[in-house]
Amino acid sequence: MGIKTGISYVHGTWNCWQGCQKVSEGCRSCFMYREKLRYGQYPAEVVRSRDRTFFAPRWWKLHDGARIMVCSWSDFFHIDADKWRPEAWKIIKELPQYNFLIPTKRPEHIVASLPADWGSGYPNVWLGVSVENQETFKERVPILMDAPAKLRWLSVEPMLGPLSIWDAGAYAGTYIDWVVIGGESGPHCRPMENEWALNVVEECKIAMIPAYAKQLGGWPNTRHRLEELPAGLRVREYPSSKDWPVSLTKGSPD
Repeated sequence: MGIKTGISYVHGTWNCWQGCQKVSEGCRSCFMYREKLRYGQYPAEVVRSRDRTFFAPRWWKLHDGARIMVCSWSDFFHIDADKWRPEAWKIIKELPQYNFLIPTKRPEHIVASLPADWGSGYPNVWLGVSVENQETFKERVPILMDAPAKLRWLSVEPMLGPLSIWDAGAYAGTYIDWVVIGGESGPHCRPMENEWALNVVEECKIAMIPAYAKQLGGWPNTRHRLEELPAGLRVREYPSSKDWPVSLTKGSPD
């Protein structure tokens, strides 16, 4: 687990710890559980990765502005990782040339887990929540919006039901900077209706929020190339530069 990644919108993954417990329907078919069990490991135990993985970003030679997914095999804000998180924050701060994307299903732990010098947010951290339907959107997005951050984003993946970002009491266009949409994959995947994803893309367009349609899900998941998506979902935009130091262009292919 390192620079190589199957996540199309990042240039690498960093799993400083591994293992997690399922907290909502979006976790039911979690690939991490499947892979851990495949190798005879206990997926619900949160363990720190070995040093060569934990400290790996310090040795990477990625281009400036590279996007790094954090904890794709766990949750960065898992309470069992409290003892390792300060060192992880230190590594993130040491590498301002990279953008660290941190999605969580545990936004209630964000504020208490931020470093003392966080202020209004580290410029190279994209703070996000993972939501799978309207219910989890209503639960998690308001908490995300209350957390200080330079950039906030939504991972609508796996999308398990219709969702509107205009939900009363939870949406504020000035606080959401990016939305990623994707279906569920794996042998027990549940289908995503194209119209659900199309609705979110259309709402993002109206709100001028960059959207990224990642894939349609399925097993085997072969519908992830841009040209394989329905016409209305062939959108892969990125946030425009704001306060972080690296210049990014909306719609950039890399």
